[in-house]
Amino acid sequence: EKSASGSLFLPEMGKVTFTASIEFANEAEVQLATELIKAIQQITSNFSSTVVGADGPAASTRSAVKSPAEPQQSVQAQPLTPDADQHEQPVTPQSQPKPVEELSILSVVKRLGQVEGRSEAVLDLQRYLDRRGDEGFQEFFDAYIGVIFHTDVAMRPPTPQPYLEAILSLSDRWIDALRKHITPKMLKFLTAKRPLAHPRLEIAAYADAFAILVQHKVVAAAGAVKTIAMLLANSENRGAAALMLRRTALHCPDLPAIADTHELQAAFQKVTEEVLREDVMAVSKVYGWVPGVGESMRVPGGVLEVLHPSHSFQARPVASHGGHGGAVFSVTVDAALGRVISTAKDGSILVRDAQGQVSVLHCLVLG
Repeated sequence: EKSASGSLFLPEMGKVTFTASIEFANEAEVQLATELIKAIQQITSNFSSTVVGADGPAASTRSAVKSPAEPQQSVQAQPLTPDADQHEQPVTPQSQPKPVEELSILSVVKRLGQVEGRSEAVLDLQRYLDRRGDEGFQEFFDAYIGVIFHTDVAMRPPTPQPYLEAILSLSDRWIDALRKHITPKMLKFLTAKRPLAHPRLEIAAYADAFAILVQHKVVAAAGAVKTIAMLLANSENRGAAALMLRRTALHCPDLPAIADTHELQAAFQKVTEEVLREDVMAVSKVYGWVPGVGESMRVPGGVLEVLHPSHSFQARPVASHGGHGGAVFSVTVDAALGRVISTAKDGSILVRDAQGQVSVLHCLVLG
């Protein structure tokens, strides 16, 4: 068994003391221990070792390690005391702020999504970026995208909103850098052609990020309107575009007031697919836009047209026919027989044919 004890004095860290007791199983392990001490001696001159044999310490102190051929000896390491005229005082690790480079940028990014400690995370990030510059921003951005757009959808945060808004509290330099880096990445994903049945969860984070950046004017409203309108016009992009518009309506309810949306409304009226029903309803509720006419239901003669079932909550006039003497209470379409039955406040019940002509008239006596 061999033992060693001693200390190192490092100006950056102060005095570091160590002790070790090693039991060697074979000569190979002795050789490894010898090489370790030699390595320490090469790293710093503030280390000395004194060979201690069976008769006590050697007469002189020197940096040396005994040969592994003498298994009965041990190595005793002694600290070097700083010179008496050395004025610099040792600085303990606790007295120094943690270097920015030592921050785990991934841990900082994750803290941006937490309510508690977010302000400190923003300060850490600002300090990191100011110290590292563009290179540091690229390292941050890679970690940032890896969190909010994680390849495993289940690992993504519920929304990228707190992460994005945290960045928007940084200096203008880094907000501009975010715009330049994230906008092309989002658009590349959102403009990819995919079937309407493509999993929406995979698209949601990108659509959300797009809408949030529009809300905060990082992405111009006029440009966002044109982009969504263009994508809605293409059936292979419509699924992502409908979700982009829905999230934009959520985050930017005043969009029609700050941008010309006529082109977007026209494209919106072409969205009639059943799978996009919820998107259409959500957008209509916020912006008040009337959905377009979808599948037609026509009776013989072709004069009747109804909206797609997914849009049945709103309607627009197609034809007008008189006959009732009061407000109409209800209208029922019998597509099989080509008839329209309506009732009114005056007690009348009218049955019309496909041309709108009254074929049957009933009057109920109310009172």
